[in-house]
Amino acid sequence: TPIQLSAERLQHKLSAKLEGADQAMLARSVATIVNQVQAMKTLVNEFRDYARLPAAQLNALDLNALVTEVLGLYGAAQEAGRLHAELAPALPAIVGDITQLRQVIHNLVQNALDAVAEQPDGRVRIVTEVARTEQGELRAVRLQVIDNGPGFSDKVLKRAFEPYVTTKSKGTGLGLAVVKKIADEHGARVRIANLGAAAEGAADAGLARGAQVSLSFAKFAPTADGYKVSIMLKEIKLPYHTIAYDLMRNDNFKPDYLAMNPVGRLPLIIDHDHEPPVTLYGTTAILLYLAEKTQRFMPTSAAARARVFEWLGIICSDIAPAYTGQFVFNVIAKEKVPYAIDFYNKLCLRMIQSMELQLARSEYLAGDNYTIADILGYPVAALSMQRHPGNFDAHPHIGRWAATIASRPAVQRGLKVPA
Repeated sequence: TPIQLSAERLQHKLSAKLEGADQAMLARSVATIVNQVQAMKTLVNEFRDYARLPAAQLNALDLNALVTEVLGLYGAAQEAGRLHAELAPALPAIVGDITQLRQVIHNLVQNALDAVAEQPDGRVRIVTEVARTEQGELRAVRLQVIDNGPGFSDKVLKRAFEPYVTTKSKGTGLGLAVVKKIADEHGARVRIANLGAAAEGAADAGLARGAQVSLSFAKFAPTADGYKVSIMLKEIKLPYHTIAYDLMRNDNFKPDYLAMNPVGRLPLIIDHDHEPPVTLYGTTAILLYLAEKTQRFMPTSAAARARVFEWLGIICSDIAPAYTGQFVFNVIAKEKVPYAIDFYNKLCLRMIQSMELQLARSEYLAGDNYTIADILGYPVAALSMQRHPGNFDAHPHIGRWAATIASRPAVQRGLKVPA
């Protein structure tokens, strides 16, 4: 800035002409000006970011993967034993803006590390977990940042999410305000609290002290089944509109939905091009119907069609049930059954290996052309196979196939439904 440059130029021109106390006073004065200019610049930039925070672009994301990515920037703190992650396996995917949530995690981790910076035994834990109702039903995915520092002051606890509330000597007080604003954009709940001896009224100084910030995300990503249909609709460019059903509230078992689909499963389509309208449930049936209706993504020769039917069956009868079982026993089930968890984890790994073998022989699942078999299989890979066990890095042919499909504009739009 002109102020900072002017001060530095004065120091450069006058420093050699002064001696002793006068020279030291000039250096201190210039340093004060430069530091205050930098503080003002930081304040202005952070206020700009707070005031102009763009609307969240919500997409399915893996919270554990995002936390792991951010913590990769804090390698020194982890190696020193001051930063530790405890990530629950197989979390359900949430809906979020990856850029904004990356900023949130950075803010919270850095704030926690700053809080324990002066403590030889300072520790910060990053925890992800599944929150449940009293009945054991899935309620939210929770992110917690916990430290053993001095805790929040009364001033911060009462006004934590207001701009400019801070106890840091160099802080702007916008950190938690930004976190709260981003949480609101995501429909998430954010809470702060003191722990142990840091809590108000705690009498036992021997209790573990510290502070905790938690965010609870209750918006889950659409199921892989829903994406299979939305991708197909984007590929064939048929006009449509969506009606959302909340599985957490059992909307799919309400009388109006059961009247259309007695099985009570999602997704379902209604084609009003016919009289009476065609109502169809089941992703495989829906994709076959749309492929036949538009003559797209389905070969014409008997042999090629048979190969597509073969992989539709493998995905529906083998791969999808394996990942459904893994999700149920790893995430949804209140009581953890080691045998069931181990069984489905191994079964899922075997399913990944079968796809890897097939994709080593052909560009796509049913041959050299993109078909509804790939549309049916890709969301399973995108949403399920990245969780556990195995990943794209360990299975290069699946990784190549998934990257090819992910690059298709229709697939990218389909994963943003209901856009």
